[in-house]
Amino acid sequence: MTLLVAIVAADPVRRLGLAALVTRAGHQVLESHGGADVVLADDVAVCSDGPPVVALGAAEAGQAGLLPCDATAAQIDVAIRSVAAGLIVRAADPRRPGFRAIGDEEAPAHTARDRSARRDWQWAE
Repeated sequence: MTLLVAIVAADPVRRLGLAALVTRAGHQVLESHGGADVVLADDVAVCSDGPPVVALGAAEAGQAGLLPCDATAAQIDVAIRSVAAGLIVRAADPRRPGFRAIGDEEAPAHTARDRSARRDWQWAE
Protein backbone atom coordinates (compact mmCIF):
# COMPACT_ATOMS: atom_id res chain seq x y z
CA MET A 1 0.00 0.00 0.00
CA THR A 2 1.55 3.27 -1.12
CA LEU A 3 1.15 6.13 1.34
CA LEU A 4 1.75 9.84 0.82
CA VAL A 5 4.36 10.97 3.36
CA ALA A 6 5.42 14.53 4.11
CA ILE A 7 8.88 14.82 5.68
CA VAL A 8 9.84 17.62 8.06
CA ALA A 9 13.48 17.84 9.13
CA ALA A 10 15.71 20.71 10.20
CA ASP A 11 18.75 19.16 8.50
CA PRO A 12 18.38 19.02 4.71
CA VAL A 13 20.82 16.11 4.41
CA ARG A 14 18.84 14.11 6.97
CA ARG A 15 15.64 14.96 5.07
CA LEU A 16 17.13 13.56 1.85
CA GLY A 17 18.12 10.36 3.68
CA LEU A 18 14.64 9.96 5.12
CA ALA A 19 13.09 10.66 1.71
CA ALA A 20 15.21 7.88 0.18
CA LEU A 21 14.20 5.53 3.01
CA VAL A 22 10.50 6.34 2.56
CA THR A 23 10.73 5.91 -1.22
CA ARG A 24 12.52 2.54 -0.87
CA ALA A 25 9.68 1.43 1.43
CA GLY A 26 7.27 2.05 -1.45
CA HIS A 27 5.75 5.35 -0.34
CA GLN A 28 5.55 8.67 -2.14
CA VAL A 29 7.23 11.73 -0.61
CA LEU A 30 5.31 15.02 -0.64
CA GLU A 31 6.80 18.48 -0.21
CA SER A 32 3.99 19.72 2.04
CA HIS A 33 1.50 18.43 4.60
CA GLY A 34 -1.43 19.04 2.27
CA GLY A 35 -2.78 15.72 1.07
CA ALA A 36 -0.30 13.66 3.10
CA ASP A 37 -1.42 10.46 4.79
CA VAL A 38 1.40 10.74 7.38
CA VAL A 39 3.99 13.31 8.42
CA LEU A 40 7.47 12.04 9.29
CA ALA A 41 9.17 14.60 11.56
CA ASP A 42 12.85 14.36 12.46
CA ASP A 43 13.66 16.08 15.76
CA VAL A 44 11.19 18.86 14.90
CA ALA A 45 7.95 19.76 16.64
CA VAL A 46 5.00 19.49 14.26
CA CYS A 47 1.46 20.71 14.85
CA SER A 48 -0.84 17.77 15.49
CA ASP A 49 -3.63 19.29 13.35
CA GLY A 50 -3.80 17.36 10.12
CA PRO A 51 -2.34 13.98 9.25
CA PRO A 52 -0.88 11.73 11.97
CA VAL A 53 2.76 12.36 12.85
CA VAL A 54 5.60 9.88 13.29
CA ALA A 55 8.25 11.78 15.27
CA LEU A 56 11.89 10.70 15.38
CA GLY A 57 13.92 11.73 18.42
CA ALA A 58 11.28 14.07 19.81
CA ALA A 59 9.74 14.43 23.24
CA GLU A 60 6.33 12.94 23.93
CA ALA A 61 3.72 15.41 22.70
CA GLY A 62 0.78 13.25 21.76
CA GLN A 63 2.11 12.20 18.36
CA ALA A 64 0.62 9.11 16.80
CA GLY A 65 4.10 7.65 16.38
CA LEU A 66 7.22 8.22 18.45
CA LEU A 67 10.54 6.52 17.69
CA PRO A 68 14.14 7.21 18.72
CA CYS A 69 16.26 9.18 16.25
CA ASP A 70 18.28 6.03 15.49
CA ALA A 71 15.24 3.96 14.49
CA THR A 72 15.86 1.49 11.68
CA ALA A 73 14.33 1.74 8.21
CA ALA A 74 12.03 -1.17 9.01
CA GLN A 75 10.85 0.46 12.25
CA ILE A 76 10.12 3.74 10.47
CA ASP A 77 8.22 1.96 7.68
CA VAL A 78 6.11 -0.02 10.14
CA ALA A 79 5.40 3.13 12.16
CA ILE A 80 4.30 5.02 9.02
CA ARG A 81 1.97 2.20 7.98
CA SER A 82 0.61 1.77 11.51
CA VAL A 83 -0.24 5.41 12.21
CA ALA A 84 -1.84 5.68 8.76
CA ALA A 85 -4.10 2.81 9.85
CA GLY A 86 -5.02 4.69 13.04
CA LEU A 87 -2.69 2.95 15.50
CA ILE A 88 -0.39 4.51 18.10
CA VAL A 89 3.28 3.53 17.91
CA ARG A 90 5.92 3.74 20.64
CA ALA A 91 9.35 2.14 20.73
CA ALA A 92 10.13 -0.21 23.58
CA ASP A 93 12.12 1.51 26.33
CA PRO A 94 15.02 -0.72 27.38
CA ARG A 95 15.60 1.44 30.48
CA ARG A 96 12.12 0.77 31.75
CA PRO A 97 12.25 -1.42 34.84
CA GLY A 98 10.79 -4.87 34.59
CA PHE A 99 11.03 -8.29 36.06
CA ARG A 100 14.32 -10.13 35.89
CA ALA A 101 14.49 -13.74 34.84
CA ILE A 102 14.56 -16.32 37.59
CA GLY A 103 17.95 -17.95 37.69
CA ASP A 104 19.04 -21.40 38.69
CA GLU A 105 20.08 -20.27 42.16
CA GLU A 106 18.13 -21.77 45.02
CA ALA A 107 15.79 -19.46 46.89
CA PRO A 108 16.59 -19.22 50.62
CA ALA A 109 14.52 -21.55 52.77
CA HIS A 110 13.90 -18.79 55.30
CA THR A 111 14.06 -15.04 55.08
CA ALA A 112 15.76 -12.88 57.68
CA ARG A 113 12.33 -12.07 59.08
CA ASP A 114 11.52 -15.80 59.39
CA ARG A 115 14.78 -16.41 61.28
CA SER A 116 14.11 -13.47 63.58
CA ALA A 117 10.57 -14.67 64.34
CA ARG A 118 11.89 -18.18 65.06
CA ARG A 119 14.50 -16.83 67.49
CA ASP A 120 11.82 -14.78 69.26
CA TRP A 121 9.52 -17.78 69.44
CA GLN A 122 12.25 -20.07 70.81
CA TRP A 123 13.28 -17.45 73.39
CA ALA A 124 9.68 -17.14 74.60
CA GLU A 125 9.47 -20.86 75.42
